Amino acid sequence: MSLSQIKATSQHHSPEAAYVLGVRVDRLSQRQALDSIEQIIAQWRASDRAQVCQQIVTVNPEFVMNAQRNKDFRTAINAAALIIADGVGVVWATRYLGRPVPERVTGTDLLPELARRCAAAGYRLYLLGAAPGIAEAAGARLQELAPGLVIAGQTGDLAADVLDEGAMIADEHDDEGLLARETVERDELAGGIDRGDRAL
Repeated sequence: MSLSQIKATSQHHSPEAAYVLGVRVDRLSQRQALDSIEQIIAQWRASDRAQVCQQIVTVNPEFVMNAQRNKDFRTAINAAALIIADGVGVVWATRYLGRPVPERVTGTDLLPELARRCAAAGYRLYLLGAAPGIAEAAGARLQELAPGLVIAGQTGDLAADVLDEGAMIADEHDDEGLLARETVERDELAGGIDRGDRAL
């Protein structure tokens, strides 16, 4: 498949996005989100790895509210390649607006399924954690859930000031890839948004 075919496919994979208080939410099911991530990877590979890293955001009400106060944060969210409804409040808001998302897709539900797809396709996963030990524990659990998954690496504190948790998909020959950011704990969320908004 050519790069232009991949672009055309990825541009028509979902209905028009909803906007909740100015924050884009792509109207995708979990399966559609996973398919979109695979399209992003295929597009990156077809570009000879020249394409810039693409971001995936799992948006919840706290993100939406923070985006009201922080224009840069809102801009960073809206510029992401894929934005999925993580919080039930976001799901309800899209229904109220008459542009419902098919379902809530949490980062914690998406990541194990993504790990299974990575294992099947031979992609390696690179994990970033908020504190020492988190990435290692997450990697071990993902390998239990996705037999054959290769963890390319894990860092517990490299970017702890900026990123709470993320996963980078890397192919079997290269550690460049796709960064998907998600917050670790709800009680860490308020601090995580303020620390992570520029990293988005």
